[in-house]
Amino acid sequence: MWRDRFSGSMLLWLWRCRRGNVAIEAAFLMPILGLVLMGAIDFGFAYNAKLGLADATRAGVQYAADNYNDLTDISAAVHEMLEEAGLVPAPGEPQPVTTSARSYCSCGAVEIACSSTCTGGELPNRYVEITLAREFGLMFHYPFMDDPVELNESATMRVE
Repeated sequence: MWRDRFSGSMLLWLWRCRRGNVAIEAAFLMPILGLVLMGAIDFGFAYNAKLGLADATRAGVQYAADNYNDLTDISAAVHEMLEEAGLVPAPGEPQPVTTSARSYCSCGAVEIACSSTCTGGELPNRYVEITLAREFGLMFHYPFMDDPVELNESATMRVE
């Protein structure tokens, strides 16, 4: 009889006791919060790489404003900016950034040869376009995203 009363009151006491609830809730939430944190870090690295590509394309078109005929120097200016952003791999590793620089002329929306004139006799507008592409490997595999993620950046500037 004494054991029945003691065990019944002990069970009632355990049922009403709130000690340790925070620890149990934290044990359930920590893995979820960890996954969210890792996803945010992964997204941050990818966004930082995208900003580096944007800075490099901007540097290329700014350099092209004065030197639009020399596409190799434009590519060198882009490569220098990529080095500053830390997006160029160590020697011996494959080159992850694909660089494309082109100069073209247009009359309105029609692209023409730079040596010709527009229909009204005026000279065509000259443009320089820099395009960068890079594959970015994510730390984790996400079922809704391709791995690696393709990062692209393009900048076009009218030059005189």
